[in-house]
This record gives sequence, C-alpha cells and structure tokens, in this order.
Amino acid sequence: MAFTLKYVENAPKQMLVQFSNGIAKTGSKFQCELYEDKRQDDPRFCKRKLLMVHGQRLTYVGNNFEEQETYPYARKFAVAKINKSTGIAQVFDVDRFSLSPVLACNYDDISSDEEESKKQIADRTFTEKQDDLTEVFGSHKRKRAMASRLRNKVADSTNAVQTAVENLLEAGDLDVADEEESFNDMQSILPCTPNAEKVEEVYPLTKMVPAIVSQSLKADAERFIHPTREQINEMKEDSNLSSQYIIDHARTPIFAATQNEQVYEEYACCLQLLTYLIRTHKMKSADYRRKTIFEDAPEQVREWLLSQFFLGEKGQRKMPARMRDKCLAYGIVLAWNIDSFSVNVDSFKVAFMVSQQKISTIVRALGGTMKVTTSGGVKKSIACLSLPLKFPTVNNRRK
Repeated sequence: MAFTLKYVENAPKQMLVQFSNGIAKTGSKFQCELYEDKRQDDPRFCKRKLLMVHGQRLTYVGNNFEEQETYPYARKFAVAKINKSTGIAQVFDVDRFSLSPVLACNYDDISSDEEESKKQIADRTFTEKQDDLTEVFGSHKRKRAMASRLRNKVADSTNAVQTAVENLLEAGDLDVADEEESFNDMQSILPCTPNAEKVEEVYPLTKMVPAIVSQSLKADAERFIHPTREQINEMKEDSNLSSQYIIDHARTPIFAATQNEQVYEEYACCLQLLTYLIRTHKMKSADYRRKTIFEDAPEQVREWLLSQFFLGEKGQRKMPARMRDKCLAYGIVLAWNIDSFSVNVDSFKVAFMVSQQKISTIVRALGGTMKVTTSGGVKKSIACLSLPLKFPTVNNRRK
C-alpha cells in the first residue's frame, strides 16, 4: 500500500530511544525524566538533552548529543505516523537517545563521595600507603618492582562482577544481550531477516552494501576473474591482497562462479570488498587518521568505508572496538556468500588477525554455528550459516 509523506513543520520533537544492551519487552513500564541544558542562549548547547529512564529493576541514562558530535556528516532522524484511512504518513523530527544501564559497580553514590573517600584512606594498609610514596618519589628500580608485584596480584573483584552480571540477566525490562560481546548490538548492526526461507536471504548483500558501492567495485574486481599466474604472483607481492584466503579463492573459485559470468562477477566483487574490510580491520590509529586513507579505492567505496566503520574525521577519526567488530561481522557475511555459507575459519582468522574465540563469538552473534571437521587427519574449524538460525539465548550464555 502506498502512502503520501507529509513533513510536519514546527511540531515538538518526538523521542526515539535505543537500549544499548537489549530491546524493551512488550508491556514493560518505564518512568522517564528529560533534562535540557540550561545554556539555552548558546547555540552549541541549546539542543542538548539528557534522558533518564527508570525501569522495574534498572535505571538507564543517555543523551542526544554525543553521537552527533562524533559523526562528521549531518545526521537527522525522523519517524512517520501513518493514517491508513487517509493514506497520509506524517513525518516528525525526533531526538535519538542511546541508553545504557546504570550499574552500582560503575557509579558511586554521589552524596557520599567524601565519606567514602575518607573511609578508603583510613582503611588503606601500610603496604598500599608505601606504594603511593614509591609511585611519586621512588626510583625507577623500585617502581618496576612495584609494578611487577601488582601485575601478579589477583584482585578479588569476583563478587562485584558477578553482582553486575546477575542484575543484567535478571532484569525484567529487557531481553538482555551477551555482556561480553553485545550480541543484540551485532544483530542490529547488520540488516538481518531472521524468518527468511532461504539462507541467502538472511543477510542480503543488496541491503548491506549500497548499489553504487557494488558498481564501483567492478573495475578493480576484474583482477579476480580468470586471473593468470602472473596476476596471482602480483597479488602475493601486494600487501593489500597478499592474504592467503584471498589468493586461494582467486586461484580456485567456487564451481558455481565458473559456470555463470554474472555469478563470477559478483564473486569477484565480494573478494574485492573483502580486501578493503581486511585492511580496515587491521588499521591502527596512525593509519586511519591520515588524509590519504583509502586513496586507491573508488570514491564511493572510500566514503562508505569511512561512514560505516569510523567515527569523526581526519585527525579526530576513531575506530572503537564495536566498529572493529562490525567490520569483522561484515567480513564473515561476505565470506559466507563466497564459500556457500561454510567458511574455513583457519585461513580467514589469519587474514583478519583475530583469535578463534573472537570469530566464534561473532559467528554465534550472527546466528551461525561453529563446527570442527577432520580431513586427512587434519582438523578444520568451519563457520556455518544454516536455517533455522541459532542465536544465543540467555539460558545458553549462563551455562
């Protein structure tokens, strides 16, 4: 059914809320408190707002300005209110808030800061006080000895960590994600169709990668279509193409690609995009803050990579751990499409320079499974995607 969009001007902004560790259950009740910056005369701060949401067990806090400051491009969020009888969809501007739970192990009681500080000073042992003096006045030798002793000391923080985890798992307001790797965040990062009838439709590349980016990849991807021995040798010498996973798939393409030119072209484009993702994932801060980042890539591909996996721009550009994990998740989905949804993890993890545990975590977050097969006495780790999807559950993660 088609609708007519009508932008509503001068209407009060609606609020769009996203919980960082899950999604709100149907029927959950929340109490909200909205605070505005008192510096209304200053255009830099007049639109800043802070939102606190109180659930039955946990309290969540977030704001509408931190994410805007990290993105170099203008971003605007809107919601549409559809009237099915008239066929008109009213579009309203919204303030987007990303909420995180407030845990006791991370936040102290502000009203009792001074008392706690005095109590901590009084409860410090003679050795701890001596370490304070060593840190300020000690020689290099004594400082190294102290640092070595502290590294070998196991702090007994088990109870605090366990309490925080139990609070998250038992919260009645949210379907809580995995506290270690943010499974729900990963599922929301990649466009997913959990009720797909075919495995190819679970993570469709047409939704993950814009058409203009796919078109821009075709020129460079030609090197992967029927490559000669000389071209393979050139790939081995090129630091951007020298991963064994890429070279093996260029030298020996899948059977379906060799039987259909269109399939072969899509296969080559996937390999080309995967080379960019491998480069992106392995970048250090000095690399992605350069002005010449991805200068050899088509402009559309360069803009897409910078907008998808980085925050800020130029010297202020950042790549948080969640963005690096997102890049790895994109790489796994591409590898599934390349290898008919059964990827040999051994060569793949070497290309991205990640551990087996990291691959396993991301694969499970995407609804896939890990298997170990034996061929010729050699064990291989295989990442598979099949229907029905097997997303981690709270009960499984507790085990």
